[in-house]
Amino acid sequence: MNSNKLESILVCDNDIVGLFKIALKLVESGKYVWFISPEPITSLPKNVTPSTKEVLKFLTLLYFKDTRELLKHFNSIQTWFRIPELIIIIDFHHYLDCENNDYNPTESAFLCASFLDAGNACIKKLNKSVYLIASLDLDKCKNKNVQILLDLYFNKISNTSEINI
Repeated sequence: MNSNKLESILVCDNDIVGLFKIALKLVESGKYVWFISPEPITSLPKNVTPSTKEVLKFLTLLYFKDTRELLKHFNSIQTWFRIPELIIIIDFHHYLDCENNDYNPTESAFLCASFLDAGNACIKKLNKSVYLIASLDLDKCKNKNVQILLDLYFNKISNTSEINI
C-alpha cells in the first residue's frame, strides 16, 4: 500500500457545501475529482460557484444507489477514463448500511478496503498523492461496531472546515 501518498479522511459533519468547495479548489488547479452520492446530484449547491465553467470538466458527479454499484465501480479501475486525485463520498453511512439492524461489519469492512484499494490504484496510475474523503452522519450509525471500521480504515477523522488539501 502507498500509505505515504494516500490520505483517507472521515468527515463527521456531512457539510455538502464545504465538501463541494474542497472539490472545486482541486478542480480549479486542474485535478480530477469524483463526487459520489447515493442520490443523484443535478447541480452544484447555490453558494458554490466555480471560477469558470471549463473547470467543471475536472469534476465528475457519480450516483450509486447501493453498495453493490459502488463496489462494482471501484473494482473496474481499468475502465476509468479520468483518474481522480480526490474521491469524495457523501452519506457514506448509506453505503455502510449501518442504519439497519441487519448491519454486517464484514461487508462494511470490504467496502472500506475497496475504497482504499481504489485510492491506491489511482496512486499507481498517477504516481501522485490521492485523497479519499468519506462523509457520514454518525448519529445514523446505530451499531457501535462501525467505530472499529472507521479507526482501521481512515487515518484522519475531521470536520469539513479542518480539511486542508
